[in-house]
Amino acid sequence: MLHKEIARRDLLKLGLVAGGAVLFSGCQKAVNMDLSTSQLRVSDPSNSKMEELIRYATLAANGHNTQPWKFRIMDKTLEIHPDLSRRLNVVDPQDRELWISLGCALENLVIAAGAAGFANEIIYPAKEQNYIKINLQSDTTEVSHLFNSIQIRQSTRSEYNHEKLSNVLMDQIHSVSTEPGVSLKFIENISETERVIEYLNAGNMKQYADKAFLEELIFWLRFNQKEALSTMDGLFSKCSGNPTVPRFLGEMFVSSTKPQKQAEADAKKLLSSSGSVVFATDNDTPESWVRCGQVFERLSLHLTSLDLKSALVNQPIEVPELRGEFQTAMGLGSNLPQLLMRFGVADAMPYSLRRPVEEVLI
Repeated sequence: MLHKEIARRDLLKLGLVAGGAVLFSGCQKAVNMDLSTSQLRVSDPSNSKMEELIRYATLAANGHNTQPWKFRIMDKTLEIHPDLSRRLNVVDPQDRELWISLGCALENLVIAAGAAGFANEIIYPAKEQNYIKINLQSDTTEVSHLFNSIQIRQSTRSEYNHEKLSNVLMDQIHSVSTEPGVSLKFIENISETERVIEYLNAGNMKQYADKAFLEELIFWLRFNQKEALSTMDGLFSKCSGNPTVPRFLGEMFVSSTKPQKQAEADAKKLLSSSGSVVFATDNDTPESWVRCGQVFERLSLHLTSLDLKSALVNQPIEVPELRGEFQTAMGLGSNLPQLLMRFGVADAMPYSLRRPVEEVLI
């Protein structure tokens, strides 16, 4: 017990949400911090069917748990709009990961719509349309094997169990379907992992030396239950395995995080994982980012269905001067890296919160 408490304090000194970059929160709206799976699956019977589809969409992964989305219901048409008031100006100035977050929400919505008996037509964002449009049509119910994973998927940012996965399990992971223009580069041997760690370290050193980055991170941290319940968003410290503390104390620890210590902590987490994967696209456009988000959410749900955990370590991609070098080092050719995910065997962490559906409707 003493060892665990010391480890928790060490993590707190490292900044509470080790990994620092736009870590995608993998949790969902709950009425408290310790809900069981069965409780999480209970739906609000007062929600309309369309609002229930939106509720599933809001359980998607998203940067810093900012929940940067708005939804519009028009008969059997749903729209997903970016909420630019929740953008991350420092770490995501192009809104690249914001659109990826919307793609994650889209994937959940499409899976839930199939389970509710709807076929769908997706109209992706373009110059003349700065949002995602989903036309629904009544059809035969099609329940994806990923549907039951939506409410229990989470980003698990702890160390994993150093477990090597069987070839059969790896084949199942590799079988996930992609979207046009999206490719996956799996990294599963130690030499490639060590190469990734070089860029992960460089990203941490750059980000944690940036005062603006730390200020933005601190803004979205929720250091105690009162803060988390008052906003229903952000990165709650308990979901990262850290104790709750007063804001002044949390801010002091995060602002004093040593870049080298953060780099060492994240390298240790990557080495504890069973593997990692780079998500890449052939273009840097909102449509490409949305499709990337769909594939990311799809693989996250697939891993959840296999009782595996995952989390993002995006630092090599979020630092502009590293992204191109990382692209070359990973042998991606002309494909552009968008996300870096690690996966493996680990215990579940507490779930974070989601804002109620009525707060995200236009």
